[in-house]
Amino acid sequence: MDFKPWIHYMSLLILLPLWATAQNYYHIGLEDGLNERSGSQAFMDQNGLMWLTTASGIHTYDGYKIKLINTRANGAGDRFSNMIEDLDGDIWYYRSTALVEIDLHTHKVTEHFIQEPLRCFFIDYDGTPVIINDKNVFLSYEKGTWTKNNKWNDITINNPDYYKITIQKIGNNAYIINEGPYDKILLDANHKIIRTFGPEHFQVDQSIALSGATIHIDKSGAFWAKLPEYGLTQW
Repeated sequence: MDFKPWIHYMSLLILLPLWATAQNYYHIGLEDGLNERSGSQAFMDQNGLMWLTTASGIHTYDGYKIKLINTRANGAGDRFSNMIEDLDGDIWYYRSTALVEIDLHTHKVTEHFIQEPLRCFFIDYDGTPVIINDKNVFLSYEKGTWTKNNKWNDITINNPDYYKITIQKIGNNAYIINEGPYDKILLDANHKIIRTFGPEHFQVDQSIALSGATIHIDKSGAFWAKLPEYGLTQW
């Protein structure tokens, strides 16, 4: 029996996936017009346009050429969050000194400077402190929260018992979570208290810290809290 056809067949089965995977990689470098070898962020918007940030500024790449659209992207030592796109198609990210907004249609770049330095903003698990719904941009930092709806409003919660304030986007709504060492308060965007969650919900000792608890919402709108080692409970 001639095994050569089978060997060729098996070789193709092994090599084709590797070849297909290799086609997913595309290099963008100095030869394409990029003026820096290293970049901070790379993001593709809903129209397939690539956005790149380097020490020299913000660039766009449409698959054919690179265009520099802003020269104040960042400075030496600046920290970047992930770029995200809101429901209006605008792109947002923050660096150490400003929150940057990019109009997807006009490519106008607007820098928002606020009183608290952005290096103090709490960074959520996904690396971005900005959560956006259809009306507001919410920022969370270690002293409170900011919201933008045509203008910046300071809605700081000054409560020394709460060491961290985070924001979660659940469904189409954004919720503020005032996190204390032993309880959490869930508020809506107007700071109206929706739920209070403490150790009694898990029937655990009052000294149990709830810093590891996470909050979820199901399709029916019911809120659930999960605490490691103690299970899942519904509010």
